[in-house]
Amino acid sequence: MAGRKVNPYNFLVVLTVALGSFTYGFTVNVTGPVLGMPSFYHYFNLDITSTTGVIGAIPGCYFGGGIVGAVLGAWACERFGRRRALFATSVIGVLGGVLLGSAVHVSMILIGRALSGICSGGFQTIVPIYQSEISPAHRRGHMVGQHGFLLVVGASVATWGGLGCSFASNPQVQWRLALALSGLSPLILAPAIFWLPESPRWLITREYYEPALRVLEKFHKVPGDESNTLAREEYLQIRQQIELEARNRTTILASIRQPPMRKRMIIGFLTQFLLQCSGVLVTVTYQVILYNNLGITGWLAICLLAVYNTWSAVGNFTNALMLDHFGRKRLLLVGLTGSVFALTLYTIMVARYAGTSNRVGCGFGVFFVYLYTTFYGFCLDSTSYVYCSEIFPAYMRTTGMAVSIIGYFAPALLFGQLAPTAFATIGWKYYLIFILVPACGLPVIWLYFPETKQLSLEEIAALFGEEVALDITHMSEDQKRDLDEQVTKVDTNTFAMGGEKAMAAAVETVR
Repeated sequence: MAGRKVNPYNFLVVLTVALGSFTYGFTVNVTGPVLGMPSFYHYFNLDITSTTGVIGAIPGCYFGGGIVGAVLGAWACERFGRRRALFATSVIGVLGGVLLGSAVHVSMILIGRALSGICSGGFQTIVPIYQSEISPAHRRGHMVGQHGFLLVVGASVATWGGLGCSFASNPQVQWRLALALSGLSPLILAPAIFWLPESPRWLITREYYEPALRVLEKFHKVPGDESNTLAREEYLQIRQQIELEARNRTTILASIRQPPMRKRMIIGFLTQFLLQCSGVLVTVTYQVILYNNLGITGWLAICLLAVYNTWSAVGNFTNALMLDHFGRKRLLLVGLTGSVFALTLYTIMVARYAGTSNRVGCGFGVFFVYLYTTFYGFCLDSTSYVYCSEIFPAYMRTTGMAVSIIGYFAPALLFGQLAPTAFATIGWKYYLIFILVPACGLPVIWLYFPETKQLSLEEIAALFGEEVALDITHMSEDQKRDLDEQVTKVDTNTFAMGGEKAMAAAVETVR
């Protein structure tokens, strides 16, 4: 039973680093209520009806920065470790918030959004990697799922906060405070980094064996496992797999040419790409404007957006709980199918009733928007980050995650740039992209994506036709008992630093 428990300290670390997830959720959603504030347009002398270029540039700078942040975050994560990369990303986020809150020209808004985007792209890459590398296999879905949950909590806080700011008596405070708050959570996370331990998997790749084992023992110490059997077995498995991969390691480009790695890259990119092509960020970013088109204006439109994000947070919390029971693939299929269905019905309502006084039609339009986020939040959001963070081997995890997140930000950049002009010219027809593209992706998921639940990060290699140095999950009871005996024979220092013979004996025992 000890193997099924989770160390509270382990979960606390996961939640702490998820402040980065909260930062992304807040920054990407705070423009929704801000773009619904007339005071923002008045201060910068913008015409609400004829500034589609500027409106499109604001999310464009953000998502473009996200691509840069994903690449830089992956590089820093691998070169300097997960903790230092998180700290640097937090500093960039604070600078972005300061610039946005003090903006006196549109150019400062654009630069501030670009910095916030770099911060968000970094967090989107680093946080799920770190969480996946410190989580036990049997609860990895739930624990990495906190990235998606805190992300949408950030979105909810951004919209409720934006609603509250809209009632401020000072017109400038309405939008300045909302934008400036985007720097608060990275400001809290930056000093917390010094409390967080480094990823044990990164430590092992750098041959810091004893610190890695001690981190694992601290994370996996639970009642009933006084000998640290779980931590030692995971340490043994990680080290054996990393040494195996090091013997076969080639350059990044050469690795991508190999079918197993190429399949991983395609799956990671497609997972994020298809979810982004379901229209999630366009729906959130321009939702206040969409409500205006349905005849819902003022504070009520912002309130509906806030309730939307709150319901999405409930969905993500539930999504994280379901991942280790129902698996990743099943939730992706159900969620994407439901999202396509809901968005199709919403598009019909917009095409038929937008700009009319038909309250029933407009009401159904709002209902189908909420049905859309029900499927997306309960099935897709957390799932996508868990899946992409776990399918890559140690030496390609940061690169693979960066490629996956580029698959998220690249279409977001394109759709965000096109959205204002598209809504002004072709209207509801723009939504056809978000219906047809993910619908075409459903058979690809069904036929091509493997299920990864309950497997350690090292054992997932077998799903892609690669060798696993030590497969603990599929051992017989006798093999598992023999392994338990072998890994607990020596003390921690001997096992970590001089335990080659002990490790060889342990592995030989179960072969």
